[in-house]
Amino acid sequence: MTELEALDRIDRKARELAAAAQSLRRYEAAVEQSGQTPNPEILGSLKHHVWEAEISLDAVVRAQEEARLASMTPDEIQSARLDAQEKLIAAVAAAQGWVWEPSTQRWRTPQATYYSRVGEPLSAH
Repeated sequence: MTELEALDRIDRKARELAAAAQSLRRYEAAVEQSGQTPNPEILGSLKHHVWEAEISLDAVVRAQEEARLASMTPDEIQSARLDAQEKLIAAVAAAQGWVWEPSTQRWRTPQATYYSRVGEPLSAH
C-alpha cells in the first residue's frame, strides 16, 4: 500500500467516525428536545457504531505508523533520536531558564554552566 493509499484509508475511517458521532449527537439532541427517554437499543447501537469506528481508525493509524517505522533506515533512526534528544533538552532548558547562545551553539544556565544542543556538559570556553 502506498502512502497516499494509506492516507486515503485513514481519511475514510476518520469520516466514518465523524458520521457515527454525528448520528449519535443528532439522536441524543432529538431525544432531549422531545423530552422522552432514549431507546436503549437505539442508543446502544449508535454508541457501538462510534466505538467500532474509533477502533477501526485507531487500527489503521497504528498500522500506518508501524509500517513507517519498519521502513526507517539506520540514518533516519539516528536522525529521529537526535531530534528527540534536542527537543527534550530544549524543553528542560526552557523550564529551567537556560538561554540558547546561537553564536556558540550551546545552552547557558543561570549558574553559567554550559551544555551542548543534546545536553552534554561543556566547558565555559
